[in-house]
Amino acid sequence: MTAPVAEITDFDSELEIFQQKCLTNRKTLQKILSNFTNAADSISQFRQSLNKKSKDDIAELEKRVESIRINISNVHGDKDRVEQEIQQLMQDLELINVAISEKITERDELKEKLDELKKRVKEKEEVVVNTEKSTKESMSNIERGALLFQSHLGLNMKCTNRNTLLFIFTQVNRSKPNEEYILELTIEGQKYRLLRSVPEISNLQELENKLNETNNFSGCIVHIRKLYQKMQKWC
Repeated sequence: MTAPVAEITDFDSELEIFQQKCLTNRKTLQKILSNFTNAADSISQFRQSLNKKSKDDIAELEKRVESIRINISNVHGDKDRVEQEIQQLMQDLELINVAISEKITERDELKEKLDELKKRVKEKEEVVVNTEKSTKESMSNIERGALLFQSHLGLNMKCTNRNTLLFIFTQVNRSKPNEEYILELTIEGQKYRLLRSVPEISNLQELENKLNETNNFSGCIVHIRKLYQKMQKWC
């Protein structure tokens, strides 16, 4: 048996209750929509703020990156410049070392030349000393002979402005005791040189050679005097 349908005894009351529920639900929905809208606006504003901050941060970060890049570039530039300067300095140092080596070689060569020159100078000095000694001995020999002949045979000796010696013989010719017979000689190194004779002696070169061989100056003077005396016999 079918249950009987409840009869609506108060329709207006039910409708009013329904409308109140709808009104309550609409207010709740509006409040929810309002809250959602506010939340959406907050989210949008936050997003915009975040985007702006992100852009600012990105821009600042880009500036910092660019600054770092410039600094790195400058550092690389300085590094390259320093490396070039170091390389140039190394090249200059190498050239200086080469120049120093050349100077050392030149110094050693000059030292060798100087030592050789000193050796030659010393040898020359020894030659000069020996020559002077020999010359002094020769001059002493000449002076002794000249004094001997001057006192006994009338021989005089004079120096000329040509660094030569004149031996002037007198008392050769008995009829003309003051007549002069002249022999001019000099000393070159360790050698006698008989330069001229007045009157002329034909074998003067042979007498010079004999004198240098024997170094007997006194004997040579005696021999020349005898030659002058012989000349007078033939006059």
